Amino acid sequence: MARKKKIKFDDYVNMIKKWARFCSKRYKIEYEEVEAVGFEIYCIAIKKFNPAKASFSTYLYQRLWGDMQWYCISHNKKYFEQINIEPIEEYEEDLAAQVNPTADEFLEFAKSWLSPAGYDLLIWILDREWIFCSGDRVKTKPSVTTVCKFFNTTSELIKPLWEELREFWELEGREFYAT
Repeated sequence: MARKKKIKFDDYVNMIKKWARFCSKRYKIEYEEVEAVGFEIYCIAIKKFNPAKASFSTYLYQRLWGDMQWYCISHNKKYFEQINIEPIEEYEEDLAAQVNPTADEFLEFAKSWLSPAGYDLLIWILDREWIFCSGDRVKTKPSVTTVCKFFNTTSELIKPLWEELREFWELEGREFYAT
């Protein structure tokens, strides 16, 4: 029987602060206000967490991503209502763009998360056309071996970067488009 892992605030405070910085810049709301919302989301997540469905880190990440952005969008709409200005169509379109990030926004986010070498590897992977299985023919796909062959280097140099990309995708990148 697996032991239940104890959830410690210190393990997740950086994740909360990172999302607070991201949302604060994106929605132009005071950092401290968004950070406080992040801490509140953390407290709610502890109460609602179901370990049978996901790890706490994954669950908190999803809650932060969705709930924090929802708060920021709602905050901006309330601001316009308070000063008696109707949101114009451009504002509505801007909100839609913020909820559905562009490729450039994704790459900017990746650049802030990854090391320079990890980011360069991500760009290299994205700049190529990868075809997987086609009938009985198997084409090239991104892998440590493919990268080693292309750059004529050893797997000892590439594996840490590959692991960094995997971690980025699992913790950050995949969820970037989940909303």
